[in-house]
Amino acid sequence: MVPDAPGQPPAERLPLWKVFRLRGVPIVLGVIAVWMLAHNTIYTYIAPYLRATGTGITPDLLLFVYGVASLGGVATTGVLLDRHPRALLHGSVGIFVVAALVLLIGHTSPAAAVVATAMWGLGFGGAPAQLQAALTRAGGAHSDVANSFLPVAFNIAIFAAGILGAALLTTFDPLILPVVMIALGAAAFVLTVSGRRSAFSGA
Repeated sequence: MVPDAPGQPPAERLPLWKVFRLRGVPIVLGVIAVWMLAHNTIYTYIAPYLRATGTGITPDLLLFVYGVASLGGVATTGVLLDRHPRALLHGSVGIFVVAALVLLIGHTSPAAAVVATAMWGLGFGGAPAQLQAALTRAGGAHSDVANSFLPVAFNIAIFAAGILGAALLTTFDPLILPVVMIALGAAAFVLTVSGRRSAFSGA
C-alpha cells in the first residue's frame, strides 16, 4: 500500500561517522542514553525497590499498572507528535521526573507508588517514538543512517542499567534507585532544553 521511494545514489551517502556528527544527532542520542538508563535501572530492579518500601505491592501488579499507563503514553504521543513534538518531549520527561520524585518521597504509601508508576508509564510510554522522530528530523536526508544509531543507544543503555543497578544495590539501600531515576531524568530534561534548536525543533 505504501508507494515506492527512490533510494539514495551511493555518491550522496555520508560516512557513518559524519552522520553521527550531524547537528542535533549527538544530543538526541544523549537523551536516549540517559533517559533509557534512568528508566531501565529501576525497571530492572523494581523488586528490591518494592521490598525496601514495605508497601506489600508485588512487582507484577506495579508493572501491570506501568504497562497500562504506557498505552496512554503511546496514544498521547500519536495524537501530539506531529503537531507539538518538542512540547510533548518536554512534558514526557517532566512527568517522568515527577514520578521518580513521588517514588522516592512517597515510597511508604501504596497509593503513591501506584500513582507514580502510572505517571511513569504515561511519561515514558511514548519515548521510543518521540526519540525516533527527533532522530529522523536531525538526520534529515540521512535519517535512515541516523536511525540505525537508535537501537544501539537503547541496547547500550539497557546493558549499562543492569550493571549500574547491580553495583548500586551492593553498596546502597534500594531507595537509591529512584534517586538515580531523578538525577538521570533531570539530565535528560536539560538535554532536551539545551537542544531545542539543533535537535528538537517544532512547537
